[in-house]
Amino acid sequence: MSNRLFIEKQNDYEKSELSISNELKERQKWVFDDIEDRSHKFSDKALEIWKWEGKPLVEPIKEIVKTGEERKEFWKGLLIISNEKTWRHANCRPGENSSIGAGSGIGGIGYYYTIALNYGAIGVYINRRDKKENSFIFEVLLKNKEAIEETFNDNLIWDNSPDTKSCFIFKKYERSGLVDKVNWTTLQNNMVNGMGKLVEAMDKYLDKISIESKEYKKLIEDKNRISKGYALRFDFWKSFLERRKNITEVYGDISPSTYNFIGEEVGESGLYFYFTITNNFGQVKFYIDRGKDKKEENKKIFDSLYKHKKEIEDTFGAELSWERKDTQIFSEIRKRYSFSTLDDKATWGEIQEKMIAGMNKLEEAFRGNISNLE
Repeated sequence: MSNRLFIEKQNDYEKSELSISNELKERQKWVFDDIEDRSHKFSDKALEIWKWEGKPLVEPIKEIVKTGEERKEFWKGLLIISNEKTWRHANCRPGENSSIGAGSGIGGIGYYYTIALNYGAIGVYINRRDKKENSFIFEVLLKNKEAIEETFNDNLIWDNSPDTKSCFIFKKYERSGLVDKVNWTTLQNNMVNGMGKLVEAMDKYLDKISIESKEYKKLIEDKNRISKGYALRFDFWKSFLERRKNITEVYGDISPSTYNFIGEEVGESGLYFYFTITNNFGQVKFYIDRGKDKKEENKKIFDSLYKHKKEIEDTFGAELSWERKDTQIFSEIRKRYSFSTLDDKATWGEIQEKMIAGMNKLEEAFRGNISNLE
């Protein structure tokens, strides 16, 4: 029932054989206080039914923490391998969750990795917030099951359970998992290689949705356009960071991204040095944003730096664009480098060298002033 209106949910509550759900059919409203009150009643009832009079159980909590830390370590290794081979999951970050995922370019359809204690899995999920619509997409793909699995070079599990809104197509690697740390690298490589084949197999047949239904044609066209842009930016940043490493011997913690910007914070100051790229220009930028409640503080920092405008621009060697942005929380100072089109990879070297040299001068121009800020 997800996020439907309460009045719509009541029809299902009335049909429910569970008394705790069925009783909601009589409710006239359903707001936060009602939910909180009901939760307290449930917890009180649970303690009444399942009493525990022994010592507190602390080991399971420790085990959960340990598992979360191990997941984060597992994802870190997997994403290093993944980012060497494709841009698809470049924006994912290692975390303690059991799954990480990235979009396909069509809203509500994504590619995910899952790790459990005894297995790893890769898959594609379909959830466009409507079971009928999800099933339609699933059936289009299912018609091409043989060809998809031939490209994938293995059998897949096709799950369109009526009990869940989402549909899943996935592959499990059951001979290893989180507990088998010795074989993590093998499992990570298998999952990344499998994901590459899965994306290749699925992307080709997602396009067939537009043949089955004209309403999806625009979605598919947008997906192809967005995917091309993602891949182009990832390739640009990847070569850019390698060039920057060779020129400045600075690589830091920055990774290639499909976003139009990369950069890093100066300590924990809320001050950032960013590179940005569009189809027609690149920028180096000093960005001021200490948080949503810090607008006045951001403007004071900008004004303090602006008093040294001439000194900063003399060190930088050119005029900068000073943008206080009074109606917005953040402020920024930037330099733009124009070019014809990002599609022309032959011009990337020249663009990248200008941006790298520009950032070196920008950091030099601002470092002293940053350290003098109160």
